Amino acid sequence: MNVVLFGPPGAGKSVQAQLLASNSNYQIVSMGQLLRNAMKYNSPLGRKIRKIVGKGELVPNDICADILKRVIEPSRPVVFDGFPRSLDQLDIVTETQLSGRIIVLDTDFNTIEQRLLQRGRHDDTPHVIQKRYDIYQTETLPLISKLREKYNIDIIDANKPPEIIHSLIVSLIKGQ
Repeated sequence: MNVVLFGPPGAGKSVQAQLLASNSNYQIVSMGQLLRNAMKYNSPLGRKIRKIVGKGELVPNDICADILKRVIEPSRPVVFDGFPRSLDQLDIVTETQLSGRIIVLDTDFNTIEQRLLQRGRHDDTPHVIQKRYDIYQTETLPLISKLREKYNIDIIDANKPPEIIHSLIVSLIKGQ
């Protein structure tokens, strides 16, 4: 069963995706990590992505779709870590990939900002954090509302310790 994890930046999506991959046969599709990997290379694509991300903007769908096609192994269940992020990215993900559990990790902005500043990545500045949070509010929340019309969506309080959140996610997966 596939799992789609939504939540604002810093809600713990990547931590939960890693726990699912470690404890099960889940393949992680983290567009953020895939994009960070692409930025490590001094290729034209890597430089283009670095420039976009550095401004706190979302990477265009054609780039995301191309990267996604390269990494998904159809024979394994997938945990989507914060992807899709907007209504227009929904076209990149198939119905089959969305089947399973859709989970929102919910937390407040102060917690998000504190977590991301402690993480210490170069793109985790107060300005960029605010911009990414605003994008989540304006782009991803409408997507979640749209998905709610067709799918059941579970909301988990992401202020809890990661181990408790993981056990809640596993319970939801096993419950279906």
